[in-house]
Amino acid sequence: SLDDADLRPILAVLASQGGSMTLAALSQRLGLPPVRARGKVIAARRLLNIDGYAVLELAEDTGIVGLNVELLFVQFRMQRCERT
Repeated sequence: SLDDADLRPILAVLASQGGSMTLAALSQRLGLPPVRARGKVIAARRLLNIDGYAVLELAEDTGIVGLNVELLFVQFRMQRCERT
């Protein structure tokens, strides 16, 4: 199970890196062992990838985690907040 406290940092870190980074780098940024970070990414992928849309991907062959930020906003009908 994945709650907001787990999901938000994953999304924030990926978004801050342009939506893509290695699982090793993500785990380091999250302060988690790679195995736990991988489990959280897989749980987040199950949660976010609904109706066949690939909002969050984990390429097993390269270890790259990818977040499609635009699709995230469209799929979940979110609006961007403008920072001032």
